[in-house]
Amino acid sequence: MPDPQELRWFHRLRHFNRQWIDRLDPDWPPVEDGQGEGAAHADTQAAPPGALNLAGERTPNPHALKFHVGVSMTQRTLLPDSHAPEDPLAPLLDVPGVVSVFAVEDFVTVLKRPEVEWDDMLSSVQAHLEALFN
Repeated sequence: MPDPQELRWFHRLRHFNRQWIDRLDPDWPPVEDGQGEGAAHADTQAAPPGALNLAGERTPNPHALKFHVGVSMTQRTLLPDSHAPEDPLAPLLDVPGVVSVFAVEDFVTVLKRPEVEWDDMLSSVQAHLEALFN
């Protein structure tokens, strides 16, 4: 199991890098409209602070979607075999294809298995988040 301190460092670095990528090239990574894995979320925009955005925002990783939930949270990463079952985000790990859930600030990032398409699981993830944050 990864060291929690290393995970915190990794997620902070990833967040910092994402901020710079968004500033330098907000359209990266490129997604062709209506094609491939990015089709379910190609036209999403970042939500204003405090807003619930369940459409999902692209990340540099095509297997991860970022959801703005409008609620400040403590930073945590949930993995299938190392999370607290009482965590309100834990049910997201029961969605077929979800590998991990990362929560920080006012957003939740869901990472999926590469062989699973977002179209097959996005509605389940959105339903869990809506029930939790609406």
